[in-house]
Amino acid sequence: MNQLVPIVVVAGLGSDGKPHAAQFSHENAKLAAKAAKLMGLGVGQANTETALAVAQQLPRGKIYASGRAFAPLIKQTVYEQLQKVLTLERDDSAPEPDPKPAPSSDPWTELKVGGVALYGGKYVDEGWWEVIITKISKDGDLVTCAWRGAPKQKPVKCRRYELGIIGPEALKSLRKM
Repeated sequence: MNQLVPIVVVAGLGSDGKPHAAQFSHENAKLAAKAAKLMGLGVGQANTETALAVAQQLPRGKIYASGRAFAPLIKQTVYEQLQKVLTLERDDSAPEPDPKPAPSSDPWTELKVGGVALYGGKYVDEGWWEVIITKISKDGDLVTCAWRGAPKQKPVKCRRYELGIIGPEALKSLRKM
């Protein structure tokens, strides 16, 4: 008779709203549960053939000295399969996630026409200059900017990642022109 070896699964929606999951050995069950609590994820044990088949599709998790674990992004379809075959317990004593949306991992998506940014050109070691965004291409990659201190100068065209993003607090401190 073949005995099934259970797999501990840490899974759930991360602060980015996307499914994260990882498998851990049964020996690391307590550490995985602690890490799941810290990350706001659920923890479950795959101990049936069906649950084990889904859990074995997951990447192996890593537990760090801080107590946190690494549970990478997984495909939505795999996450849905997990939910069907596994009960994920979530520690209710864990603090509720912040209701504010998670900051975008791509700050350049916040660029908008009329916004102020920094442009260093090809020679960023010479400094950065304030520019006003006057046009953004449909795909959001090509940006046209006017020089904030010299509006009569020829506008510059650049890729969005060539701009320095100015945070909201720094924008407040810019002098009015």
